[in-house]
Order: sequence, then C-alpha cells, then structure tokens
Amino acid sequence: MEAMTGLRHVELVMGTAVSIDVRDDSVGPGAVEEVVAWLHHVDDTYSTYQMTSPISRLGLGELSVDDMTDEVRDVLAQCEAMRIEPFGAGTA
Repeated sequence: MEAMTGLRHVELVMGTAVSIDVRDDSVGPGAVEEVVAWLHHVDDTYSTYQMTSPISRLGLGELSVDDMTDEVRDVLAQCEAMRIEPFGAGTA
C-alpha cells in the first residue's frame, strides 16, 4: 500500500471546520495558505455574525452601500439581479 501524499489542513472559519485535502504533490503549501486567507476574507467581509463586518454594519445602518468596497457592491448588485430575475424561475 502506497503512503498518502499531498497536504491536509483544517481551518476554523465561518463558524465551522473547513477541511482542505490536496492530493496533488505539485501543489505547495502556499496554495493552501491562499485558500485559508480567502476564506477568512470572505468571513470577515460578509459575516452577519461578526458585528464589525461590513455586511453587518450595512445591515445596522452604520454604513451605506456607497461605503462598501467594489467587491461588496458587485456582490450586492448580483444578488439584486437574481432577486429580480431568478435564473430559470418562471414568474407566470
């Protein structure tokens, strides 16, 4: 039996444990670090449980849409577009 290679990592983020299991030896630990950083960015930006996140502050009225980053404004615009015209959902 061949020993398992690759990388394994568990990160506590977004109120849960996220498991990362990379089985490609050509992927270095830097890729896992990038994924972990992105997960924390998403949590820090969009969490409705962290009162200091931009989304929480927007919901509380402390910030406006104009105060959001381009990234957040783009996500909000996409959400609004889907709310108005859901993909494949008939309105008839």
